[in-house]
Parts: sequence; C-alpha cells; structure tokens
Amino acid sequence: MMTKLKNHSLKVYYEQLNDKDLSATVELMLKLGYAVAGLYSPEALKFLCKDACGLKKKRPVILIAKKSDEIIGYVIAIINNKPYWYSFLIRHPLIASKIVLKRSIKFCRSAIKSKRLDYTSKKTKNDLEKMNQQFSKYIIKSDSKQITWNDYGPQIAKIQHIAIKNEYRNHGIGANLYRCLFRALIDCGVERVDAIIAFANIPSIKIHAKTGWDIFQMPEHLLATYMFNSSK
Repeated sequence: MMTKLKNHSLKVYYEQLNDKDLSATVELMLKLGYAVAGLYSPEALKFLCKDACGLKKKRPVILIAKKSDEIIGYVIAIINNKPYWYSFLIRHPLIASKIVLKRSIKFCRSAIKSKRLDYTSKKTKNDLEKMNQQFSKYIIKSDSKQITWNDYGPQIAKIQHIAIKNEYRNHGIGANLYRCLFRALIDCGVERVDAIIAFANIPSIKIHAKTGWDIFQMPEHLLATYMFNSSK
C-alpha cells in the first residue's frame, strides 16, 4: 500500500514499512525517542519492525511517511497488543531481561524520590488545567469503565508511537499517517484503535481531535478512541 499526498509544498508518500526501509526507520525511531516498554534498544526496534514486515495479518502495523527517499515520520500500532507483547518477550528473552532490569531500577528510583510526589501531583494538576482551558470542547469527562487502555482483542489496536521529524511538523503529515493507518487496520479486521495522550501533550490532543477521535479524560492521562464502525 502506497499513497501519495501533497502537504502544501511537500510531496509526501505514505506506505507500510518494508524490508528496504527497515534500518532507516529503526534509526529514526531511536532519534525521535521511541522505547519498547521503556527500553531504548536498536535490537528491540529491529525485531518489532521485522514483525511488521512479516506475512502474518495480525501483526504490528507500521506506516511511514517519505519525502523522496527520506523517511520523515511513522506511526506504530499493535493489534491484540497483550498477546503480541507476551509472544515478543518469549521470543526475545534477552530483551525481556533488560526490560525487567530497567523497570526494577525505575521502581527503586521512584521509591527513593517519593518525597517529590507532591510536586508531581501539582504539575499534573497544572497540565490538566492548561489542557482544559484550550481543549475542553474535545474532551469527554467520563468515569466510565467501559473503555480502558487494558482492553485488548483481535479487533482492537493500540497506538504505540506516532512521530514526525521536527522540520516537517505542522504540515498535516501526522493526520495523513493516521488516515492511511486506519485503512490498513480496517483491512486487518480491526474495529477500534486506542491511544494514550499525556495531559500536557497539546500537539497530540490537536491531531487526535482533528482526525475525529473520541478523547476521554482519565485520572492520569487522556484516552483517545476511534471506532471504525461508527458514523464518523
């Protein structure tokens, strides 16, 4: 699948990741800060991208944006994410051990820095107030347990990361990546896709609102959900 769209003066192509672009995409993911379960690992990203290039229908779906031969952005979605990640860690035990070690260190550091919790709570509150001022019309304030990030299944996909090179932002590339991703996910039988948004991530709130997601306010973050069988 390849789609050619114009973004103002840019000619940008959108396509699913292939073996030819795998190495360059991994390099861009590292540069733009994507970590697998908190682990910044070229090996983990390489295995993830290889899975996306595989023949299985229920796999990671990775769309890339290209200007000529330059990869300038990507979006990663995992279908039926919990079983996929369990399988991923079983297949790559060394990466799994590194993730466990990193999380253990993070837990210990959090315990040591517990005195800073009041500051963190205040910062989260400030971020929430800032978000409410700018985007209250897009946010659904709900305590509903019907839709959560923990939901999974073969008809549900989870966004892991979407990122664009700094110099190509504000040209609609992220929105077009999502539109192309939606087509790919529908072809895989997906009916719903979710994404987590931090309260302070105003650009992410904008792109999800622009592309028609429902955005729910949760206690610690925003949960964006897009239903393909809705009347949007």
